[in-house]
Amino acid sequence: MQIDKNKALIHGIAIVLFLVISGVFFSPAFQGFVLSQGDIQSWVGMSRAILDYREAYGSEPLWTANMFGGMPAFQISMITDGNLLGYINELRNIYPRPPFYFFVMMSSFYILMLTLKVRPRLAILGALAFAFSSFFMISLEAGHNSKIDAVSYLPAIVAGMILVVRKKYIPGSILTAVALSLQIAANHFQITYYTAITLLVIGIAEMVRALKQQEQKHLLKVIGFLVVAALLAVSSNITRLWTTYTYVESTMRGENELTIEADGAKNLTGQESGLDKDYITNWSLGIGETWSLLFPNAKGGPTGAIGNNEDALEEVSPRARQYVGQMNQYWGNQPFTAGPVYVGAIIVLLFFLGAFTVKHWLKWPLVVLTALSIMLAWGKNFMWFTELFIDYFPMYNKFRSVTMMLMVAEFAMPLLGVLFLKELIEKNNFWKENKKKILTVSGVLAGIMILFMITPSSFFDFYANGELARFEAQKSSNPQAASQIDMMLAELEKARESIFKADLLRSFFLVLLGFIGVFLIGVKKIQPKVIVPILAAVILLDLWFVDRRYIHNDKNGRNYEKWVKKEGQRQPYKAQPYDLQILQSELQNRPKVSQEVEKNMAELQQKEGNLDESDRNKVMFSTLDSMSNYRVLDLVNNTYNSSRSSYFHKTIGGYNAAKLMRYQQLIEFHMSSGGQFNRSVLNMLNTKYIIQKTQNGPSVTQNPEAIGHAWLAKNVNWVPNADEEIKALDNFNPRTDVVIDERFKDEVSQNDYSQEGTVTLEQFKLNDLKYSVDLTEKSFIVFSEIFYQPGWQAYIDGEEVDHIRVNWILRGMEVTAGEHEVVFKFRPASYAIGEKVSFASSLLLVLLAIGVLIKSLRDKNE
Repeated sequence: MQIDKNKALIHGIAIVLFLVISGVFFSPAFQGFVLSQGDIQSWVGMSRAILDYREAYGSEPLWTANMFGGMPAFQISMITDGNLLGYINELRNIYPRPPFYFFVMMSSFYILMLTLKVRPRLAILGALAFAFSSFFMISLEAGHNSKIDAVSYLPAIVAGMILVVRKKYIPGSILTAVALSLQIAANHFQITYYTAITLLVIGIAEMVRALKQQEQKHLLKVIGFLVVAALLAVSSNITRLWTTYTYVESTMRGENELTIEADGAKNLTGQESGLDKDYITNWSLGIGETWSLLFPNAKGGPTGAIGNNEDALEEVSPRARQYVGQMNQYWGNQPFTAGPVYVGAIIVLLFFLGAFTVKHWLKWPLVVLTALSIMLAWGKNFMWFTELFIDYFPMYNKFRSVTMMLMVAEFAMPLLGVLFLKELIEKNNFWKENKKKILTVSGVLAGIMILFMITPSSFFDFYANGELARFEAQKSSNPQAASQIDMMLAELEKARESIFKADLLRSFFLVLLGFIGVFLIGVKKIQPKVIVPILAAVILLDLWFVDRRYIHNDKNGRNYEKWVKKEGQRQPYKAQPYDLQILQSELQNRPKVSQEVEKNMAELQQKEGNLDESDRNKVMFSTLDSMSNYRVLDLVNNTYNSSRSSYFHKTIGGYNAAKLMRYQQLIEFHMSSGGQFNRSVLNMLNTKYIIQKTQNGPSVTQNPEAIGHAWLAKNVNWVPNADEEIKALDNFNPRTDVVIDERFKDEVSQNDYSQEGTVTLEQFKLNDLKYSVDLTEKSFIVFSEIFYQPGWQAYIDGEEVDHIRVNWILRGMEVTAGEHEVVFKFRPASYAIGEKVSFASSLLLVLLAIGVLIKSLRDKNE
């Protein structure tokens, strides 16, 4: 076997460079630290019960009881062992996250560049520009790890598609399948959806080209091989896709049966399924904010006080500094932001130069993708266009945060910029033929920036939406302070204008440097092999220093500001007095739980040695959680937007973007309206403890009316539809009445039942519940467990039986007289069957990939 040693050396240098750069940027990751990420902290709260179960039983629970009364764990924490490609992620144990993510991002883009026959130096430039775009850093800071993981495979997926287009059908389709399989496994379907849009636009361009050149046979092959690649990628991840597909239909993204709002008004949205349009577009990029692609602080940068920017405050009158320092330095259209989407000033220049000069067939797809991603990111600020996609583009209404679409621009812009440099370097007459265009585009861009610098207020306003209206209202209510308010507004504008100009000037000089590099390459005064590495270094440094605004390695004393020890991430919440009060109340009344706590504590102490307070609390809460089934209402810690309480208790609240729709509607109608809670609903959810604010701080109140884990109903209240079903909960006694939709009439034989008998919870596991039942006559049992189908299966004395939805969200079933064992098991077929299909498909894909690699090496040898 003959190997081109020079090429191998260059590619080896590139790989080492990517390892070093990602390692240096995230150096604390190699010292036992992890990034302090808000969403990861929330995830730990969401998943604590799942992780405990996995550790205790060595299997997947697939269900959690700690949030929203209970819900599938598919989109919280679910391990799928079937996909063999998932073992690639084990490399993270050698090279930790987040450096691993960014190493993959750079390597993936480098592969795409080589596929496009871009020289290694230019390929490295493109890889650095792509990976260090600020969008990915602010996503990482927020804790959107799966998003970064998924995006990292986008270039490799496109590379595979291009190989197929070049008639390298088998290698290209295998690369596409492997990269797409890894992306789907990252479990961020919104990114995969945007990847599909990217491939669609590129595919349409190739289809037009092939049809023009009468290459219909080739086009059919391209489509065929890519379809096979997609099927292999999908089938190797079928467990995750199938479970998610079945779950989505029951979530806020699924079908809405209600025709009324919580206030009784008619539902006028016209949406039968998918997310609400306001919810989809809540985070929309302001049209003026688009300039942040060129200079980061076009709208002030991240949400935060102006007082954190000393240079901006210097422009403010001393008497106004205290007031202005408290104001928000971000004045864009979004509710808040972790930072701007900055692609790099030089990359913006190269992109526009490429748009006007490059002849490569990918140019127009990349231009279209960039424009499309920006217009869709505008969301509610460009609503007619957004509504076209929401109403007519399949599945678009299943996703929120339209600003995420900018990841496509962050991919397309550096790619076209590199293609411009490639043609500039390789085509002999490129400079001469395009000199006028290059000078014009560069001049226009620089001229616009100079105009912005000279008279920014002519093109931009420096106030957020509604900000001026609030000040005007203050002036109207207090006319005597009008002049002072006007003065403060003027000073506020000065501060924000200073922030704006500082970054604008910085980007202007970077554009100038970029143009000088292009000019020197064009006139061939200096060799490209000298200029390209310099340009790459300048681009990297530009993005590096902007990224450091959001993720840095600064210390405050001995502690990092942005990093925490791994142990701190595993136990992010400290038990508060009210948590301990609930714990002690349960332990005092339940001797068996106390004994199990002591046993588990002794075992852990023998294994780990001395235990600190957080370790002891974790053992106590985990043990109690696994042996109890009451719920907690937390009115202190943002009931429906925090997973803190879910870390310690089974709660009726929590934090998750994929709640069951019926539970969300239960919240809107009965557990949040005007701050009032329907006590009947709380009682049927077995809400035993309520944490609430008092004058003396948070305290715990025990709810004596909580009904328990299961009970016998007396009266059946039939309702004809969903509207009547949810309204029926307004005035009903859950101890005696049960509300049932008429669609379940075949499962219920009586309208009145005996309440003589007992129902006792004998065993509680997340996916296995066992009850002992002793009834004097046929009865109807209501279980305080969330109804979810498909997945939960009910058994009476070992024989599978049907159970139905009652009281809008709970489970119920008719049981005959006598002593019985009632069991619920969560065994979704989508998981059991999916794992087998996933294993077979991924094994086939691995074998095909190995075969293609061996054949490639043999061909080179021959």
